[in-house]
This record gives sequence, C-alpha cells and structure tokens, in this order.
Amino acid sequence: MNPAPRPLRKLVLSPDNRAAAIKRPPAPVVAEITQAEQKQEWRAAAPRAKIETMLRERFPAAFRGPPRPPLATGIHKAILDGAGTDIDRHKLGRSLKWWCSRWDYLDAAAHGEMRGNLDGSPAGVPSEPEQQHAARQLYGTVGR
Repeated sequence: MNPAPRPLRKLVLSPDNRAAAIKRPPAPVVAEITQAEQKQEWRAAAPRAKIETMLRERFPAAFRGPPRPPLATGIHKAILDGAGTDIDRHKLGRSLKWWCSRWDYLDAAAHGEMRGNLDGSPAGVPSEPEQQHAARQLYGTVGR
C-alpha cells in the first residue's frame, strides 16, 4: 500500500528573505556594435567577395551557381598557378573555405555529384567519407 501523500506546506518568507528570494541576477549587457566595428566586419567580407568575383570571371566553368558543384581536390594549387601574383594564398584559402561551406555545395558533395576542374571537366566524385563529412556538416549527426 502506498502511504498517504503528505500535504504541501506553504513557504512563508520574512520580508528580508522575500527580497533575497525574488532577487534575480542582472540581465547580461548586450554589447552594441559601433559603426566602426560594423565597417570592420564589412571590410573583412570585402576581400572574399573580391576574390569570389575574380574566380567567377577567370574560371566560370568551375565557379558557377548556385547550385555550386563540388570542386576538384587540390584546386587551390591550380588557381594559384593560374592567377599568379594576383591573389594572396591566405585570402584564397578563406574564400574557398567560404565557398565550400555553402549549403548547396555541401548538398552536392553529400549526394555524390561530380567534382569539377577549373575548365569544367569532370574530376571524379567525392569519396564515401567525403560524402559523409559533407552530410554531417549540412544535416548534423545522422543516425544517432
């Protein structure tokens, strides 16, 4: 047999305890973005957009879209060879990272679409681990 439930007791607070119980931590201060910080964010995005425009102009077969097709493995070396001193390799790396993290690129890689070279010729399909990685990046952990 189950024992009878105990009646709930009413919590009585003294005026001193009531103020302490009601006291909440202060709300976090939301930092306002100054105009200078906002301009700095825009400037940080500008090199990527500039490089993306240059890549679309020089290599329209590879840098088309959306949807963005998967690029050949090691394509950054071919871009640096083709662009010469016109492009900084670090800025190119950041731009390619941005390009390859877009949802349409990841979706194409996850579904095993053909990779492309700079001239648009086929460069094979992403391997099974690469497809799984793209799917995890796009959809989160699958199958857990």
